Amino acid sequence: MEEAVYLTQFASKVYIIHRRDSFRADRMATERALTNPRIEVLWNSVVEEIAGEDMLEKLVLKNVRTGEISELPVSGVFVFTGMDPNISFMEGLVESAKGGWVLTNERMETSVEGVFAAGDVRDKYLRQVITAAGDGATAAMAASSYISEQLHLQGVLLEPEQVTAYFFSSIDEAQARLATKIEESAGGGTKKVVLLDGYKNKRMVEKLGITNLPVIVEFRKGRIQRSKQVGSLEEAVEFLS
Repeated sequence: MEEAVYLTQFASKVYIIHRRDSFRADRMATERALTNPRIEVLWNSVVEEIAGEDMLEKLVLKNVRTGEISELPVSGVFVFTGMDPNISFMEGLVESAKGGWVLTNERMETSVEGVFAAGDVRDKYLRQVITAAGDGATAAMAASSYISEQLHLQGVLLEPEQVTAYFFSSIDEAQARLATKIEESAGGGTKKVVLLDGYKNKRMVEKLGITNLPVIVEFRKGRIQRSKQVGSLEEAVEFLS
């Protein structure tokens, strides 16, 4: 109903082709459409064919009650078939809003790590091709970054026999400065320290059970052996010694 009314701003005539004999849309939206002089409803009908030579010329319609076939000259078609998000294949897997729309953050990440959603299945204000395309670009970049980060973390943190890592927040100036000092201090020692940004890798930090930053952690075969919150270079050196 809303789309039809919107189209009357640009078209002299708008036809709503509806397969039933009544609407189930919002009553106010329905009344606005039915009282608009530029809108005509073709009840109990479905589109059998969108036809034309070099461009759109007509629609071939079928009356679902009588079986009668008719032609309707038009110069434009807008397909709008409902508001149910097409997420049956992942229903119950990720968190969703009322109506089934998938909840994501600004990176298009869902409630399940490694699962991204983009486009009209998301819970958002505007669902149009241009916003779906933007979602797709964001999701693609975020997913690519996620995969790269996971491969990196797997290689430097979980696969080595033994490794020590300093988890910090890159948006905390003091923690970032301490990361640089720890890296410089450990450069000439026997224990190499891997620096990991807990702010960027929030889900990895949560998965490891790390609740407070900064913290220095010793891993053996991918498992945490010991850890210590550190606020100074001296505390970090003590842990490493």
